[in-house]
Amino acid sequence: MKSEIILPQIEISRTLPSNYSAPRAYLGKTSEVKLIDYGKAYVNLDNLIFRGLRLMKESRPDFSKSFYCLQKILVHLYFKSKIIDMKDMPVLVIADGYSPYFSHWMCDNLIRAYLVKKHYKNDFKVALPKIFYESNFCLETLEMIGIPKEQVIKFDKREAVTSNHIIFPTFMLGGGGPTTTYDSVTVEVANTILDYCKKNNALNFSLGERIFISRSKQKKRIILNQTEVDKVLSKYGFTTVYMEDFSFADSVAIAYNAKVIVSQCGSNLTNVMFCQAGTKILELYPRKEYDDLPGAIMIAEASQAFNLKHFYQYCEVDKTNTYLNEFHTDQIVDVVEFEANIKKILNQ
Repeated sequence: MKSEIILPQIEISRTLPSNYSAPRAYLGKTSEVKLIDYGKAYVNLDNLIFRGLRLMKESRPDFSKSFYCLQKILVHLYFKSKIIDMKDMPVLVIADGYSPYFSHWMCDNLIRAYLVKKHYKNDFKVALPKIFYESNFCLETLEMIGIPKEQVIKFDKREAVTSNHIIFPTFMLGGGGPTTTYDSVTVEVANTILDYCKKNNALNFSLGERIFISRSKQKKRIILNQTEVDKVLSKYGFTTVYMEDFSFADSVAIAYNAKVIVSQCGSNLTNVMFCQAGTKILELYPRKEYDDLPGAIMIAEASQAFNLKHFYQYCEVDKTNTYLNEFHTDQIVDVVEFEANIKKILNQ
């Protein structure tokens, strides 16, 4: 097994929005990213990498199953799985144990693939489990950074992949919730995707300069008084957008051509990485002290990385219907404060 550093750890200065209760300025440390070549190894559907009977913990930092469960996984891997053997062809593992959430894919998995594409001197394949390749944006974004679909090995729960060179770049975001983003490489990936879209005339699509990205078609984390919010948005000429109705390329163009974007916190705002400098972002966030924890600052950090103007409004939460924590809950927007914020943003 051998490894090399492909992204060093650095400190990034941050200034948080004024309505944070945390200190307004702080230094955030990024994670060092190493590219590990495990040699002969196996990867299963859960993106667990094994060398013989040993689990490589870097591949799943969150994995904490019992010894008995681990033995069951090993039996399934070696005796029940169809093995896709790539021989001496290096196989890149970038996925994690999480479902392919858009924000996590864009801010971690895809960036690590880009780093390997940029620094690794050999040809390689990418092992991608079913839940990832079924999300169209995964394959589409890989192609945009120069990894075509023909380079991807698709496998499901009945299969596992092996190679004499299983390569793995360690996680940027800890293999879980977001921490400090690495500005320069994130911006580089976003610009690579924008260049691809420009070459393919995909940035001409626009839904206007004032966009509201809605979660109303989702079952969770919705705005309970959406009708009242819609009246304010209509008054100021906002177009309501449901990102799930559009291709990834179209969603890039929508963000690129917008001047003001309003939305709830979460993956729906990840596309701000494709906004032009100076675009204004109003993030509707649940009112709770969760704002002092790392997961809450993701869009604020992205806004600083891409020279966007980030605004904030806290919202009341439905305490009777919390799906995971205070971050994953339905919200009630104070429409009087909301209209005041809209006016403020449009007049700046």
